Amino acid sequence: MNITDFDIGLLALATICTSGFAAVLGQGGGIMLFALLAIYIEPPMLIAFHGFIQLCSNSSRAALATSHIKWQIISPILLGTLAGAIFIIPFIKTVNWNWMQPIMGSYILYLTWGNRIKLPFHLPNSMFGIGIFQGSLGMALGATGPLGNALLLAKGLGKDALIASSAVIMSISHFMKVILFSLLGVSLWHDIGILTLLSISAIIGSFIGSKLRGFLPEKTFDILFRLILTALAMRMIFTQYLSFN
Repeated sequence: MNITDFDIGLLALATICTSGFAAVLGQGGGIMLFALLAIYIEPPMLIAFHGFIQLCSNSSRAALATSHIKWQIISPILLGTLAGAIFIIPFIKTVNWNWMQPIMGSYILYLTWGNRIKLPFHLPNSMFGIGIFQGSLGMALGATGPLGNALLLAKGLGKDALIASSAVIMSISHFMKVILFSLLGVSLWHDIGILTLLSISAIIGSFIGSKLRGFLPEKTFDILFRLILTALAMRMIFTQYLSFN
């Protein structure tokens, strides 16, 4: 990676901030970090590099809130994530899954605001099915956290349970991503120094953000969480729409 010491310092600070942001509000930090890393790293190295850092960020966030993890809810998602990741392996190099982003974005909007919208038909919300999308599309698109978050929100989880449970799901998703891209020949060892520094920064951010989350009222969290989910969903819909034109 061709990067200066100054840029490495900025990335470390940004990783602390984005990981802390995600620890407070449960999402958004990973996508912000992905955009910053994309300035310096080309895909597919970008997805693997980002995946390892997010593995550290999410697993540390989950470890700091183990008592709030809702295993009975997320177990089907975890199984689906593993199944989806295994399923996508033969197709990862040949299939362009970008067309799924508008569909995913629309579904996230439904899960986020569906209790206020009356539809003439019923949309499925299978936890195992969401896990399959989480596992397979996460490998191809890089970030699908909002999909699982929207479903957990629809299940009525509070802020600590939602963030802790989501962190477990994303830890498994990012772990599978790192393994898959390693099997495809992407090696992270050449930049292990930078990767270690940014991973430690992600853990520091998780610790700081988890402490700050205690000062955020549940109602305020719910509003902010929905707004961020909506913004991420709209990004998925319109970014891809613009690329079609």
